[in-house]
Amino acid sequence: MRIPADVTETIVTSLFPLAPEGSTPDALAISPDGKKIFVTNPLDNSLAVFTPTSTKAAIIAGVGVGVGSIGAVVSPDNKSLYVTHYDGTVTVIDTTKYTVTGTFTVGG
Repeated sequence: MRIPADVTETIVTSLFPLAPEGSTPDALAISPDGKKIFVTNPLDNSLAVFTPTSTKAAIIAGVGVGVGSIGAVVSPDNKSLYVTHYDGTVTVIDTTKYTVTGTFTVGG
């Protein structure tokens, strides 16, 4: 699903006050079922997980994802989140347990 830039900016801006101090919201991914929003924070190497509601979003988890995250995508089955990093690595996160299940290198 492609999210228009103005919608992405609104979501990231509205979530920022909920983000932990020192975080820098960057990449955003929305689960295919629309029940979770994942926001990477590259400067503090974390991922914030939110649940959208009609009035506000609530943080439901925080996960350490490694240095320099630049992108995120949720698998079609909602079970995994893939976070890409500047160094060419990808961190895989279980979206039900909010744990890192693996890291691998891409490119060459």
